[in-house]
Amino acid sequence: MLVRIIQTTYGYRPILPDGKRSHYVIPVRRGDAPIEVEQAEAERLLSLGVAEEVTEKTQTVQKPVETIPAPVDEPEEMNLEAMSFNDLKAHAQSLGIETGKLRSKAALIEAINNAETEEIPFSDLPDLTAEDLID
Repeated sequence: MLVRIIQTTYGYRPILPDGKRSHYVIPVRRGDAPIEVEQAEAERLLSLGVAEEVTEKTQTVQKPVETIPAPVDEPEEMNLEAMSFNDLKAHAQSLGIETGKLRSKAALIEAINNAETEEIPFSDLPDLTAEDLID
C-alpha cells in the first residue's frame, strides 16, 4: 500500500529485489515522497495517525529512490554541542569511556574531547632502520 508520512519521522526499510528487507533504514519525514509498505504496516501507520493513504488521485510525487549509503572513508566531524545527553553518552561509551560518573553534557563533551586528543604511546614500537625494510 502506498502511504505518505504526515507526522514524525518513519524508519523505512525498503524491500529489495530479492524480496528481503534492506538492513538500511531510510528516514522518511513529513512532506517526503510516498512510500510502499505492506498492508499490515500501512494499517498500523494509518491507525497511529502518522500516515495517510495515497491513491492515484492524491499522488503527486514519485516513490522515493531506494539508496544505500556509500561507505564513508573519513568520519564527519561531530557537533558535540548539538547532540543530546543520551547520544553523547552512547558516543563516549563507543570510545571506551566510562560514563557512570559523568552526569552532564559538559562532562561528557570534555571526556570525549580528551579521549580523541590523547596521544598514542609509541614507546612500545620497535626501532626500525632502512635495512629492516621487507621487500
